[in-house]
Amino acid sequence: MHYLSLSESARRDFFTCLGIWLTLELIAFGLMPAIGFDRISFSQTSSWFWASVALGIGGSFLLASASRLVGVSRTSPSKAKRWLGMLSGRLVNWVALAGVAFPLLIVSLNLFYRLFALFTGQGNSAI
Repeated sequence: MHYLSLSESARRDFFTCLGIWLTLELIAFGLMPAIGFDRISFSQTSSWFWASVALGIGGSFLLASASRLVGVSRTSPSKAKRWLGMLSGRLVNWVALAGVAFPLLIVSLNLFYRLFALFTGQGNSAI
């Protein structure tokens, strides 16, 4: 059970990432549709929403636990294992950040759809 527990700093990182993700989630799936910037119908958005939930929670956990991966690799006597551990830690961090920032992709897509519609003269017509 010791391996599943998070240290205090990892727990703080987890809740910080979760807070950032939740804020982005509320903007992407709450505020944007409420003010009319949602260019995707709700049936299409539902799958995006559930993917975002899984990626956000998983990314928050990965980001919080990646420091343990890097910490374990630093104590290795082999230079190759230390280098591999640092590289895998960085890779896990980037994947985790992509999961936490996934709602930002949704917001960006909606804004680009709106701008594209304005520049092509489609105005407020549905895409």
